[in-house]
Amino acid sequence: MEQEDRDESGVSRRDFMKMASVGLGASAVAAAGFAADAKAEAKPSAGPTDSGVQAVYVLKYAEFGSFPNYLAYWMGEPLYSNQPPLNYYMMYWLIKTKDRNILVDVGSGTDFAKRYQKYQSPDAMLAKVGLKPSDIDTIILTHPHFDHLDGMDFFKTPKVLIQRAAFRYAVEESPEFRYFRNSMYPRKKDTYALVDLMWDNRLKLLDGDKELFPGISVIRVNGHYPGLQIVIVKTGGKPVVIAGDAVHVYDNIEKDRPMGLFQGEVRDVVKAYETIREFDGIVLSGHDNKVGERFKDKAIDEAVFKIYP
Repeated sequence: MEQEDRDESGVSRRDFMKMASVGLGASAVAAAGFAADAKAEAKPSAGPTDSGVQAVYVLKYAEFGSFPNYLAYWMGEPLYSNQPPLNYYMMYWLIKTKDRNILVDVGSGTDFAKRYQKYQSPDAMLAKVGLKPSDIDTIILTHPHFDHLDGMDFFKTPKVLIQRAAFRYAVEESPEFRYFRNSMYPRKKDTYALVDLMWDNRLKLLDGDKELFPGISVIRVNGHYPGLQIVIVKTGGKPVVIAGDAVHVYDNIEKDRPMGLFQGEVRDVVKAYETIREFDGIVLSGHDNKVGERFKDKAIDEAVFKIYP
């Protein structure tokens, strides 16, 4: 029998997911500083309607019109076929609470503007919702691929939360191999960015599933990237599941067609879909251009969607 996964508090994965979806975290970690967090006594998180989460936004910072079909779908869609490339949305996400502005990923910096279409920098994107980069106090990094990390130069002060497994893969494990040293997954610049964050005392390493703040939890799913984490946001209704690159396109999870771009194990790619389904929530894909169609009634403009409320 397969051993049941447990988070860093010793709670089983299945029980943690049940608690996260209804707002009963294994431990509420909501103090302003991480040193204070470590000393704070664990308390149950807020109830279903008073978590403090005020809004969740999708921020589409660019489009990429030539993403290979075989990377969105493992071995192509239809299977073993060579189809035209897809138009990908490049996105990150904003969670506003009573006292925090939290970004999930930070997108790409200006170095990538020429590669994308309709690129907008983080400061331009945040201005659309009345914020500046200096207003962000916490960044949850799902994984350190360049299109999720490269925009970090715009953010000089926020704390950054990443899974220890993702940090170690980028900083310690990948550089061992010539292939990765010559690739973009990860880039040397991204590895250095993580090390700089650590030396500046801005990086917090997580070990598995964890409630970070009342109503906001992360679940480590691996697959696309070792240590990949998704974010669960509790609302008064269905939770918002920021799946990110665990679900590159909706077909991955809705048609059981796993993505083709993964640096972990395909078993974990598929297992992540089962984990996400258990929340029965509003799933936000990492790159599907159907986000614009599915949430058109939530659009503030063509690049910003207010998913909740």
